[in-house]
Amino acid sequence: MRTYIRVRGRHGDEVTGEVVREQPLTLSVNGEKFLTLLCSPIDLEALVIGYLWMERVIGGLDEVRRVEVSAVDGLAEVTLTHPVTLPTERILTSGCGGGAAFTVRP
Repeated sequence: MRTYIRVRGRHGDEVTGEVVREQPLTLSVNGEKFLTLLCSPIDLEALVIGYLWMERVIGGLDEVRRVEVSAVDGLAEVTLTHPVTLPTERILTSGCGGGAAFTVRP
């Protein structure tokens, strides 16, 4: 919760409420740094696993041995049940300030 000024027309009120925020999260897989992404600091474990699945690093939850996420430190460490070669070719995307992807699916 944060205190901020909400302006409506010519009038401002001091209010307390939730403010949308992003933070960096650095993801390592099997001890190898993969990437750093900006994200909201909620449901980070689901974000990490979903991202690895979307990028085809994993095919399912059965390939994940351990997940440790620290929102405070901005670190996520994933240990898989097998060695993996992480994608390295980035594809720049357009959108809110741009972005990057590792794979493009038809």
